Amino acid sequence: MVKRYLFYTAGDYDKTPETGGSKRFYELLKYLIEQGNEVFLIAPEDIKLPRWENLHLIPVKTYHSKIFPNGFLNLIFNWRTIRKASRIPVDKTVLFSVVYGIQGVLAGMPNIVLLLREDLIDYQLYRRVKNKYFFILKVFFYRLIEYITFRNIEKIIVQSHYDKAVLLKRHSVIHEKISDKTEVLINNVNASWMLFSENLVRKIPVQPKGDYHFIFTGNFHSERKGASIVLAAVNSLLQDGFPICLFLLGGGKLRKTYEEEYKNRDRIIFLGYQTDPLKVISRVDLLIVPSLADSCPNTVLEGLYLKIPVIGTNRGGIPELLKEPELLFEPDVSSLKEKLKDIIENNKFELLRQKCIKRSDELNFDWSSKLVQMIDA
Repeated sequence: MVKRYLFYTAGDYDKTPETGGSKRFYELLKYLIEQGNEVFLIAPEDIKLPRWENLHLIPVKTYHSKIFPNGFLNLIFNWRTIRKASRIPVDKTVLFSVVYGIQGVLAGMPNIVLLLREDLIDYQLYRRVKNKYFFILKVFFYRLIEYITFRNIEKIIVQSHYDKAVLLKRHSVIHEKISDKTEVLINNVNASWMLFSENLVRKIPVQPKGDYHFIFTGNFHSERKGASIVLAAVNSLLQDGFPICLFLLGGGKLRKTYEEEYKNRDRIIFLGYQTDPLKVISRVDLLIVPSLADSCPNTVLEGLYLKIPVIGTNRGGIPELLKEPELLFEPDVSSLKEKLKDIIENNKFELLRQKCIKRSDELNFDWSSKLVQMIDA
């Protein structure tokens, strides 16, 4: 049965940096359209998407400010357009993130299903704060819009049981209401953008000879991704004489700080932003995910898809992705150093790879189909 859906994004898919959330947004959108459904999309007029016959673009302008929240600027200056779109008879409104959720609630969008791709508040805790009072006010504001949004939408879909537990704890006043309307769908390894890299999937055992090649991939916008942990741990191992090469992928304001700090280490190599990170990741002996907070990092899924060894912190939703205790470590320098030392000295690369292959097989499923079933239920 053909259904009608309303989507909303302020990203143009061209100038806006690609994220795991934007990739999933496009994957779901494409799936619904290819299934013959009608999709009404509120988005910038120059959004870089195919012009499918059953995709109806509702153009809006986007605004950016260093002072005011961009989401509310976009809502205020596009109010008439968004309100008009909200009156379109649809079966479901699908919104990604609380920022869009509150706009949908205020604009009166019908039957809102909120797909939470990140913890809006928890992620803020790892940013460098210049003014603590402004930070406290910001967190209070985010809690308020979460509260209003969660009370007034139909359903919430999160990426991990950890995320659901955090929301229930944070909003104890409406604990039962949130619990009843929240479902969990972990992400899959066979996402559409990964399938283009099928030729990169490792088919032979990991048996390093000589140097050990490790990789970190993530942004350097804040401390949340844990780059400082992996840098310090590897630097300490280099001082102890271990022949490691660490590659770091990604950009962000803290990258130059780290580059300066480790400029005398020629075995610590910053590669910057990569348009095809899987090509680089596929060549290493070990992927390290030292996140201090993460719901369901695509980096882990990409490593699992490529069938290379992946280790990560026991924080956020990472333990739900990796499961095996041997693939996890505490998010601190000493724990990671001991983990890496143990892997090298006991040659555990292939052992860990086999555990990752097993988990990869378990996470191979039709994500879009399962998600649409949840949305429509």
